[in-house]
Amino acid sequence: MAPATALSFLLIGTALLLLGKGKDYRLVQAFVLAMLLIAILSVVIYGYGIVPLYNVIPANPIALLKAATFIMLCFGMLFAYPERSLIALAVSNNMTGVMIRRLFPLLSAYRCWRAGYG
Repeated sequence: MAPATALSFLLIGTALLLLGKGKDYRLVQAFVLAMLLIAILSVVIYGYGIVPLYNVIPANPIALLKAATFIMLCFGMLFAYPERSLIALAVSNNMTGVMIRRLFPLLSAYRCWRAGYG
């Protein structure tokens, strides 16, 4: 197992343990965001074929399907308690939440278009 995969399992396991005990959600969110950073970096490495970034994540990189699974698990954990996490801003009923919900699909479509044609 790659060291980055082991670290990801450690971070997500600790976050799940703390989430189940109802501990400080900021600590859980820090673990989840650190794991999300590792997983997104692995997907970027695979997507763009950036060989020098293999040195950022030590030894072997995370497998692509594991990284995608970790990303989905991280978003699931962030949405577990949306009123207490960074997601609270996006799900709120004020103008900021509405703008985030309306612009996110456009931003995603723009990134996909730039990746294909840029």
